[in-house]
Amino acid sequence: MNYRSEFPRFPVSAYASELLTLGFVDQSNHNDSCPSFTSPDNKIRVWIDYPNACDREHKEHFQFGVDFGDFHPESSEWGTADHSEAFEEWDEVLAAIKRGAPAPAPAPAAPTVESVLCTLLETYCASQQLPVMSADELAAEIGNSNPAQYDWLMKFCLLWDASQKILPTAETLAETFSRIMRKGFSADELANGNPETNDAMELAFDTHGVTVNGDDETHCKLWNAALHISKSKGYQS
Repeated sequence: MNYRSEFPRFPVSAYASELLTLGFVDQSNHNDSCPSFTSPDNKIRVWIDYPNACDREHKEHFQFGVDFGDFHPESSEWGTADHSEAFEEWDEVLAAIKRGAPAPAPAPAAPTVESVLCTLLETYCASQQLPVMSADELAAEIGNSNPAQYDWLMKFCLLWDASQKILPTAETLAETFSRIMRKGFSADELANGNPETNDAMELAFDTHGVTVNGDDETHCKLWNAALHISKSKGYQS
């Protein structure tokens, strides 16, 4: 099976010859719209359409297509392309083959607890035809006029308060602390134990929605761990 037997009207192609020289395998099938060739590792599939657009099954398509994926020519399940590109110039095809598949897009960031709760409150307010404001302010306005709404809002307030007690990791706190130090204080001041260091760490906690409690053993351990990490990194984030 080759493109000349599968597509008798297809002209002899120097592009096809170049692909074969590069180790590509002719996978042309007359059920497709044009000849195609797969790379030795079956990760790239190149399509070569008719030179004259009038001869193409899809006249609006470019002459060349490059699919990146995991193809299985020996199976009835060929697989699907993860990414496809189309070109009118052969040099662009060769460049795409050399470059390989583009890096996958980064996964979207996971929503924060705060954003999820805010969406929950907004959705509830919309369903109850209530103005959007903080849950505690809304509960104070409603009071005893609507016990069901008041109950829901008070439960939401408890949920919100609980979410604010989620502590950052020592690494995250150290990065925040380091940014604050670089903006407001010098490394020498920090090394000399300048009392402003405490202010910076308190601000770092506050940035993450945590009010430092000096009697809280967990807060003290986190404070010391973050300070140790910052010192070991020379106050660099």
